[in-house]
Order: sequence, then C-alpha cells, then structure tokens
Amino acid sequence: MSFEFIYRHEKIALELSGGKDSVAVLYLLRDVLDKITVYWLNTGDAYPETIEVIEECKKLCPHFVEVKSNVADWIVLNGFPSDVVPATGSQVHQLLKDGEIKLVDSFTCCAHNIMNPLHERVLDDGNTCIIRGQKDSDEHKAPIKSGQWHDGVQIIFPVADWTDDEVLNFLRSSGAPVHPVYDFSPHGVDCLHCTGWWEKTPMSFLSHHTHACEFVDTVRITIKDMVAKRMALC
Repeated sequence: MSFEFIYRHEKIALELSGGKDSVAVLYLLRDVLDKITVYWLNTGDAYPETIEVIEECKKLCPHFVEVKSNVADWIVLNGFPSDVVPATGSQVHQLLKDGEIKLVDSFTCCAHNIMNPLHERVLDDGNTCIIRGQKDSDEHKAPIKSGQWHDGVQIIFPVADWTDDEVLNFLRSSGAPVHPVYDFSPHGVDCLHCTGWWEKTPMSFLSHHTHACEFVDTVRITIKDMVAKRMALC
C-alpha cells in the first residue's frame, strides 16, 4: 500500500490490540514506525498471551504508549458484561448471596473500558491520523472507509481489503507474533474474565486458564438462571 498519508500528518497514532489485524498493520508499517506512535489499551485484565504479543510488538516501536483502564473496578460499579441483560437491582458483590448480579451489555463494557479511553488519549495527544486494523469483512466495524475524515481526524485501515487467511499468512511470513487464540477461533480476545460476547469467546482457549474459566462459567450460569426466571413470567 502507499504510505503517502504518513507525510501529511505531524502526529499519527496506530491503535494496537494484540489481535492479528492490528499486529499485521504494525508489521506492514514497520519501516515507517519512527513517524508513528503506537497505542495499546491495558484494561488490567489482559490475557497473558496478549501481553506476550504486545511485548514482542514493543520491540519494533520507537514510540509506544500504554493507556490504562480498570475494568474490574468498573464492573463492580456498573455490572458484568452480558449478551442478555435482564433487569436487576443487585450489586456485583451479592453474587453468592442472592444468586443475582448486576449486568450491562457487552458493547457498553467494551466502549467504556477499551474504545473510549483509547480514543480519548489518542485525540488528547493531538493525533490527526489514526491507523487501525479494521477489515471490510469484519462483523463489527466502524461505518467509515479507509482514508475518510471524521471530526478532523483521518482514519486509515491498511488491511481493509485483506481476508483473515491473508492476515495470518502475512504474520507468519513476517516473523510476527501470532496470538495462540487463533488456533481455536477466528476471533480475538480482550479481557481474560470477560463474561460477555458469548458467540465470540472461545471457551476451548479460555479453559487453559482454569480460574478465569471457572469464574466465567459461574457468572454465565447465574445469568442463565436470571433469564429463565424472567422468561417464566412471560
């Protein structure tokens, strides 16, 4: 691809998650990373495997910024992420007491703990160009095309027209770190103790982390019981 856009901006951000697409973008742009600041959002609950990928990626980055949020504290105040959210007034710490917990939808949890704080930091630092690993084939993606401007910022998706297989083949041929989750699922992972994203979370991979898997199972069983009680009222 053409790197012409890089010379039109004084401050450029590359948003790195540790997933295959953003790592592919990093390696695709490795010859011009001296002109780019790489940002990673650490929720405090990253998979150990994700941290390993990030540590390898950092070796390429002259300019690296770790942005932090605290998803555990946020959940205590707002509720566990869930794909189904029956109404409840219970607090998170009451799980073992009354069998019900406070819930919030999965999108909201990700927005507050990943997307929003990362985007806010990138803008606060004065970046006028943001590079992301979004692909046209992604199920969940921003409604914008690569190269377009939004609120004074140009958005670039260098691998927009790539397939998942092309991304993985590029990573392997480039000697880039590949998150082991892709041996189990086409979907990446964010928080180790995430109780939402039921279609996307590969439990076969999570099972390698015994305590986290038991935690997620317990919360999901509680959610199912809450849903069943309310469905019985219909």
